Amino acid sequence: MKINLLPQIKTISSQLKTGINRIMPNKKEIQQDCFKYSYNFLKYEKSSNLAEVHSFVNLNFPNTHLNITSTSDGNRILRTMCHLHNMTRGQINFPPRIETYKSKDKKFSGDYGDGIIRINSSCNIHESTLAHEIAHYNHELLCPNYAKMGKLSEMKAEEITDFSIYNKFRRDLASLNLIKRTLCGYAASSPCEFVAATFEALANGKILPIKIWELYKKYEGPFADMLKPFFTK
Repeated sequence: MKINLLPQIKTISSQLKTGINRIMPNKKEIQQDCFKYSYNFLKYEKSSNLAEVHSFVNLNFPNTHLNITSTSDGNRILRTMCHLHNMTRGQINFPPRIETYKSKDKKFSGDYGDGIIRINSSCNIHESTLAHEIAHYNHELLCPNYAKMGKLSEMKAEEITDFSIYNKFRRDLASLNLIKRTLCGYAASSPCEFVAATFEALANGKILPIKIWELYKKYEGPFADMLKPFFTK
């Protein structure tokens, strides 16, 4: 018999936050540390139609709108969003809009810009791409220097002239070699692509060396301290 524990989990999480406030009303730092470990665990359940997909999103991710035409795409998106939500203990931020499109050019599996994530649903790496682009979105939200961490061509197009972070990253040959061996060559193209590729690898269940975590934290990857246990020493 299947038992749905989600209502009890939500109740316990709410009661825990209330109790922390009552016990330590003036200790905000301790409160926030405790709150990091109390969140609503989301259980993914496959939707049978688009109406169910949108209903789940409206209930659990009300600030995100899905522009999709396929239930299978919707299920892949929901599965990824639930996984990332639980992986970051509810701290992950999702963009205002996620949409899919179909293109035979599988070189471009997805992109992010202006609060919109676009996913090429013709690619079989749909969920990995979504995790990668969501990492970009969170990196931009949480890192003041994000604009200075892009690829050189992108920064020049945006008329950014401070290349100091990018140059430091590209001149660290030992770290670049480690990134290429551990992740991929594309991850070594810029700090922001390295951060997104690292987050994507963690979302896919890959265990990474602690040196990668040190670089991830150095370049202000989202939720670095929380994700540290996913790295090996």
